[in-house]
Amino acid sequence: MGTYQWMVFVLVGIIAVFSAESINMNFVGASPEHWCQVEELANFSHAQQKYIAVPLDSDGEYEECKQYNINYTAYSLEDLITWNRTQHDNSSIRDCDNGWIYDQSQYVNTVASRLDLVCGQKELVSLISTMFMAGILVGAVLTGYLSDKFGRHKAMYATVLLRLAAMLMNTFPINYPWVAVTRFLLGVGNSGSFLTGFILVMEIVPPNMRATLGIVYQVDFSVGFMLWPALAYFIRDDVHLQLVVAVPLFVLLTFWWTIDESPRWYLMQHRFNEAEAIFRRIARINNAELPEDFDIMSVQMEEQEKSTKTCFDLMKSKRMFWRTLIIDLHWFSDSLMYYALSLNSDNLFGNIYLNTAILGAVEIPANFIAIFMLNWRVTGRRYTCSLSLIIAGLASLVTIYLILEDMGLTYTIFTMVAKAFVSVGFNSIYVFTTEIMPTEVRNIGLGTASMCARVSGMIAPFIGGPLADVWEPLPPLVCGSLALVSGSLTLLLPETLGKNLPSTIEEAEAFEGSSKARVEAVQVDESTKL
Repeated sequence: MGTYQWMVFVLVGIIAVFSAESINMNFVGASPEHWCQVEELANFSHAQQKYIAVPLDSDGEYEECKQYNINYTAYSLEDLITWNRTQHDNSSIRDCDNGWIYDQSQYVNTVASRLDLVCGQKELVSLISTMFMAGILVGAVLTGYLSDKFGRHKAMYATVLLRLAAMLMNTFPINYPWVAVTRFLLGVGNSGSFLTGFILVMEIVPPNMRATLGIVYQVDFSVGFMLWPALAYFIRDDVHLQLVVAVPLFVLLTFWWTIDESPRWYLMQHRFNEAEAIFRRIARINNAELPEDFDIMSVQMEEQEKSTKTCFDLMKSKRMFWRTLIIDLHWFSDSLMYYALSLNSDNLFGNIYLNTAILGAVEIPANFIAIFMLNWRVTGRRYTCSLSLIIAGLASLVTIYLILEDMGLTYTIFTMVAKAFVSVGFNSIYVFTTEIMPTEVRNIGLGTASMCARVSGMIAPFIGGPLADVWEPLPPLVCGSLALVSGSLTLLLPETLGKNLPSTIEEAEAFEGSSKARVEAVQVDESTKL
């Protein structure tokens, strides 16, 4: 692997590092401490305003959405200054009807404070995250078509431009529909640029480096996960924060002429002269020479067999029907827990910035643990996918007791354990799915599973908020139970490590993983976090 490949990998890595944009809603969409605005008390300090106008809840904290139903114009300035709230404890209470005042000690401005997405409107913040995840789904489907038809290079930069434009529009929250739509477009550009960039890199690096660079690409994503809380700690305004993160994408645009189209794509399009020109440019930058008798026509491309099979053919097989359901449930559960934990770090004990950074940091060893366990004959594919979800589920269920007993620090630790193992499962299930599906419906099976993950990703933003409002331990109960069920059912699937895999649905009917041909070492060919 030469200078050219490393250069492209580093540049495309910028996309990966800044692709953890789903996490920014932990800060950009955060709800600061707030209370009802009372015009008559505008000149009083925040502490005085709350003392005079805001009742206490059952925990002795000031209500965020209620105020005393008192006509303060009937009182003199001196009365308000010497206010004795005990004399008004029995006053009736009403909802805020004149907006809110926001404490800016932690967040200067957020989307929630700018658009008053609090109290009865707070679920709309979760819906913004859902719109982003819907964009991720659409982007993954759309850019697969675009990159095959128009090329990896054009598709990557088109989605980078879309992502940059959507980010800039989303930065300035004119109104709620504007934020929701631009957040959706940001999701489309996010997944599109991430996936096409990954494909471009994988098509120009040597085969023996693909697995390693595939993992490093995932590590780039985790680094970006940790970078968001670091930036948010120093930049407390949502507009300034998003503008800063947009800068690297501007930088990437300037390298349009540095990164070439994938020569593999040119060969697939039978554009041999253009493919040869890129091969020669790569050789020149790498300070190497192509053989004198080099003939582009002799380059052998891997041909993918055309298949007319559909998902209905997959479902006709009773055995493959149940295997597909188990795999789809695994993807659904894994994605639900991954994003439920990632998007609700504000519910953990301690500092939200540090907690979010740790949630990203645990993914880095998880990436390498997944590779080791997947190729270790003791665990293989099946036990790695199963145990990772079972352990994550158990850790999540333990947090129910910790929440009820108010053991904040221990609760945070077990949450980190759950996040680490759910990340192992997320990285592993992609490999297991591609190996267990027969060749003629592999893309269909993988696409269906990925679709299930995107759907649960759209649900995840509502797990930590609305469910916790019903009963605080309900989110870990739902995620943990689903993970246990999914992990246990995964044990019913056949092991694929070191086995000969089926090519057709008919072969899959009889497949139990009993043949002796060895499956190649794991290679992560696509992101499972997007």
